[in-house]
Amino acid sequence: MKLNWVYLNMGGVLALAVLSVCQWEHDRRLNQQLLNGQFLVVEQAAKLADGAEELKSVKADLKRFESDYAATQVDFQEVSRQKNALEQENEQHKVQVESLKAALTNWTSAVALRDERIAEANAHLRELGTKCSSLATQYNALMSNYNGVVTELNRLRTGTNSIIR
Repeated sequence: MKLNWVYLNMGGVLALAVLSVCQWEHDRRLNQQLLNGQFLVVEQAAKLADGAEELKSVKADLKRFESDYAATQVDFQEVSRQKNALEQENEQHKVQVESLKAALTNWTSAVALRDERIAEANAHLRELGTKCSSLATQYNALMSNYNGVVTELNRLRTGTNSIIR
């Protein structure tokens, strides 16, 4: 019976050895999975940290874009206001241009009428100048005749006075 115990002990030791190897293999796999899990945790933590940094950067960019957008909106409103003011000014200038065109047309008509009247006045002045010249010639002829008559009268008077004396 002693032999049985030896075989039984040996079988128990072998069973314990197999169980230890299996347990060791199982523990090694679990340890490997744990290490892989820890590696993944570290890797994911690094990615998370990178993501957090990227998120901070994106948030900063978003804030900058929002402030730029707000500034652009203010600029756009100012430009729109200036554009509206320029359009109103342009409309006023159009009205002024039309008014000036009408005034220019009236002025051109008035100048044409003035030139026509000046031409009529010049023609009338030439006519008057011709009449005046004709009258001056007639007057000179009349005065010449008058002087001749006066000379003749003076001569006759002198002759009559010499006779009377």
